[in-house]
Amino acid sequence: MPAPRSPLLPPQVVDFRLITPREAALEDRISAIEARLKREDAERASWERLKMIGLVLAA
Repeated sequence: MPAPRSPLLPPQVVDFRLITPREAALEDRISAIEARLKREDAERASWERLKMIGLVLAA
């Protein structure tokens, strides 16, 4: 049964879903992994740019 919604609050604010501590921990781990991957991608892109600049300067 869906949670009752307050007519005074927008629907995205009223979210009464219950999650277990295990689900919350998994969501936290997933968020941390996604953040790490995003950071690693940014670092990799930065190194690629530096390598290209080096190739241009060496030419």
